[in-house]
Amino acid sequence: MTTAPETTETTEQPVAKTGTPPTIARTGAGAGHIAVALAHWAGGHTIGPEEITRRIVKARAEAHAAAVAEHARQARAAHKKARRLRQRAELNGGLVPADQTALVAADHEAQRHDAAISALGEFTAPVLDPGQIRHRRHRTAAVRCLVLTLPPAAVVAGS
Repeated sequence: MTTAPETTETTEQPVAKTGTPPTIARTGAGAGHIAVALAHWAGGHTIGPEEITRRIVKARAEAHAAAVAEHARQARAAHKKARRLRQRAELNGGLVPADQTALVAADHEAQRHDAAISALGEFTAPVLDPGQIRHRRHRTAAVRCLVLTLPPAAVVAGS
């Protein structure tokens, strides 16, 4: 049995000091991590494609519901006006020419809004292509970058 001679010398080289205290080095590294996290957030990469799709479909569904509600409100108002003019015509034995014109206009307006409601129909979820998702992500990134750069820009402008 042969044994290798044991050496008590250490082969590690002494670490040269850079002159930066550890606290400042850790603070700089932490600031770098925060900068990377903010860049990741600002780039819109924290939102997955299915979440973007869900938001787009939800926005379109809400816009559709608002359009239908607005047309329904205007149609009800036009039908109410036409009904009142017809009741006035029954009670008074006819309408003056200005009221006859208003009745025709109210009927036309009511038909127009009823046609708009039927044309809008039921909301169907659209099929989105990757370009639409990419476009929404870019818009989100632009808004987030604006939010991040506004305070420093205000400080620079104010000073």
